[in-house]
Amino acid sequence: IDVGGKTLIDADTTRFALAGFSLWIVFYTFTKDRYLRRVSDEREKLMALDGEIATGLLSAGLVLDSVTAMHAHLELDEVLRCIVEQGRGLVGGDHGVLFVIESDEPIQAVIDEAILAAPVASVADLALQRRAVVGVVDNGRVDIGVPIVAGSQLLGVIVLPGVVGQGVTEDTKMVLSRFSTAAGAALLNARRYEAAMFLLDVAH
Repeated sequence: IDVGGKTLIDADTTRFALAGFSLWIVFYTFTKDRYLRRVSDEREKLMALDGEIATGLLSAGLVLDSVTAMHAHLELDEVLRCIVEQGRGLVGGDHGVLFVIESDEPIQAVIDEAILAAPVASVADLALQRRAVVGVVDNGRVDIGVPIVAGSQLLGVIVLPGVVGQGVTEDTKMVLSRFSTAAGAALLNARRYEAAMFLLDVAH
């Protein structure tokens, strides 16, 4: 702008100033975009973590209810039935077959109300061999085998046949692994209680 032949604003200086301001705007926009992306990623991670925590709390609550119910009984017959009922409840199954190991005798079914021991025997054997929760898919349903353990001692297997689903998820394995340990402790305590009652009867 020229007023009276005098230049109030130098054109070159203005161009450099505008170029510098434009570069600052570009840098600011780029930095802001990266920041917003990082905030969005952290938000997604936080939501995923919230979901995992909620799932963990729900699973822990289910297992706690199962453990409380199983340890509420001392009689062996009641504990065996309670293990099957609680196992079915954890996965939403309609049936359950409980196999137990007695000393050196072959594994045998002690709870099998639906007469499913023979068809699910292979699942029980697989769970025994792996000493881990296993799932065998059959026509869109899953037969789940859960070893019953107390420390290093293998006491039996509970098979939950015909559970709706495509496989055994990590969350399912986690819940059933906790359940397995609790069931093993309950079964071991029930056997000790039964042995103690037998000795008392003999003594009297």
